[in-house]
Amino acid sequence: MAEDSTQCEPVLKAFENYVKIGGERIDRGLEYIYSAVLNDCGLSKEGEELLRKIADRPAGRWRNRARFELTVNAIRQKQYNDREQKGTLLRQFGGLVAENKDCEHTGAVKELLSDIISEIEEYESRTGDFNEMMQEVKTATRFCYDCSPDEQSSLLLAEVCVLAAGKDKEKLSEAEALLENIAQTADVDIIRCRARLSSEQGKFDKAAGLWAQVAEMRKNESPAANQRSWKWWRAKYYELRCWAKCPQTNKTDVLHTIEVLENSFADIPALWAERLNSLKKQME
Repeated sequence: MAEDSTQCEPVLKAFENYVKIGGERIDRGLEYIYSAVLNDCGLSKEGEELLRKIADRPAGRWRNRARFELTVNAIRQKQYNDREQKGTLLRQFGGLVAENKDCEHTGAVKELLSDIISEIEEYESRTGDFNEMMQEVKTATRFCYDCSPDEQSSLLLAEVCVLAAGKDKEKLSEAEALLENIAQTADVDIIRCRARLSSEQGKFDKAAGLWAQVAEMRKNESPAANQRSWKWWRAKYYELRCWAKCPQTNKTDVLHTIEVLENSFADIPALWAERLNSLKKQME
């Protein structure tokens, strides 16, 4: 319909007559198609209203399809302003994607996933049902990879495998294989993923070095000389935590470094101030 707008008027008229005659007995599949026709013919508001009407029904295949489309549209249009809204949309997508295998908008979903994964520690600290959220993150990431196994999807899936691995060595092996197929460029997200993987593999010396690279790449993100960005503090915290786990490390050196950081920089993000303080107590 979008390709031939001259057909809009007769098709819309036909649907209007059908709805008027059929009332609540109209075929639900045709009703869903009608919402798409409205959208294609420039009546996006009316199309969305009909989709919401379908989505609000108590059950049915077309209800779930409408909910999925509304969720994808919200992701594509970036209808989110904070972490809570991002997490809600991601959970909705993950819960609906199994029965709606539509790969058309994976680019927007990958962008949302990238935003969430890049700040995953904040979600972990603030989300009461974080484990449930991670299940939806895994579902959405796997879906994107199956639709389009490109470098971005591979990196997202690799990092999610590491984050969700726990003691599951098979997930770490999958992450390692995915990373091997990605060009090892000086991309900060690739280095971050490799650092996470090395840490989970117990290669703490290597992990500390990789986190140090991330911190170096992030050090100029804040305009003030005595401040650093949230992502710099994350890298520095993990660098120190991995360094502390190296057998040759003197705990007093780690403790001294933390104290120097605390005295040198202003406005340490609350999450990393708390975790650094916890690490400091372990070193005392």
